[in-house]
Amino acid sequence: MPGDEAFDVTRPISRRRFLEGVVAGSAMAVLGASCGTVPSATLKASKATATPPSTPDPGSRIKHIVVFMKENRTFDNLFGAFPGANGVVTGLYCGDQLPTDLSHKHAAALAGATPLGHCQQTEADIPNYWAYARHYTLCDNFFSEVMGPSPANHLMFLAAQAPFIDYPPGFTSEAGWTCPGSCWDFPTIMDRLADKGLSWRNYWGAPWSDTFMIAHLLHSPNNVPYERFLTDAAAGKLPHLAFVKTSPAYSDHPPNSITVGENYQVREINAIIQGGLWESTAIFITWDDWGGFYDHVRPPVVELWTDGTPFRYGPRVPLLVLGGYARAGYVSHTLGSFVSLTRFVERVFDLEPLTFRDAQANDMLDCFDFTEPPRPPLVLKERPAHPHPLPPNPYVP
Repeated sequence: MPGDEAFDVTRPISRRRFLEGVVAGSAMAVLGASCGTVPSATLKASKATATPPSTPDPGSRIKHIVVFMKENRTFDNLFGAFPGANGVVTGLYCGDQLPTDLSHKHAAALAGATPLGHCQQTEADIPNYWAYARHYTLCDNFFSEVMGPSPANHLMFLAAQAPFIDYPPGFTSEAGWTCPGSCWDFPTIMDRLADKGLSWRNYWGAPWSDTFMIAHLLHSPNNVPYERFLTDAAAGKLPHLAFVKTSPAYSDHPPNSITVGENYQVREINAIIQGGLWESTAIFITWDDWGGFYDHVRPPVVELWTDGTPFRYGPRVPLLVLGGYARAGYVSHTLGSFVSLTRFVERVFDLEPLTFRDAQANDMLDCFDFTEPPRPPLVLKERPAHPHPLPPNPYVP
């Protein structure tokens, strides 16, 4: 199908290849036609596209949504060899830890992965991620939102817009991205929830949080340390929407240990199960950008940045969908991106879309079966950590 042809990230995107991507994106009817991004503080929301009604309505089954935003992996890096998925095997092995972080800014994404970025994890490296994929749903046509690093991709989930493509104005490694240096005040999915009296919580663990770029959310009491998620989940006290971003050590962000990151993810899922919220919770585990790693699928080009280079989408990233109503042993080939997760929140809680992006996004409902009783949870065990882990590294987004 258009957009699934090989995406050789070792080659720069030429004008011809870019135009081919635009055609592919249009053929896939993602947005109909590419358009220049609007790097302004506010974008007008538009009406959502019609979606066939689910039987029964997802909102009657799902009461909590948890989005785990891990870091810096492509689909082929983690699941290139997964049976039934659209992956490739490069034959290069990453091991538990890379010696360094990989460049993953916008220019690097256009230029392509370095030789080190062609390495992959095997099922033996991440058996619990693979166990979740085998038991529940794995999405193999899910793209990062922005052709660049973390911050803009995070904002796309929160607000379906991002006024920058690399790092926000005012960003420094010391100050991070936070008001007043990096500050906007447009509506977010948190505001849509609050307007209906629904709860949200941002469990943050990096030196700075994405909601800190939104002036009216900067000092919200709903911004809490990521460690609190384990307590809230185990006590059965999760909000309607939980956005979880742990410390770098547990995020899979190179050069941190992926065994340590996977173990912490298992701990978080088990806490949800322990708290009795499994049946009423939809769980999404995804990785926030490509991280400098190879992926063979060309991202559809549906939106341009102000300099004419691709803005949306970025390279494919993995998405695992868990929960009592998640489909069993299912590989979803439906096109999706981070604003699809935003659209799912809107569908479940009957919220108005934020911009044209989430209004026109796939709503992820193909990953669920609400016609059957909820399936029991899969309780996994943490694995022994790598015998010689590197010391903790400073966070490098």
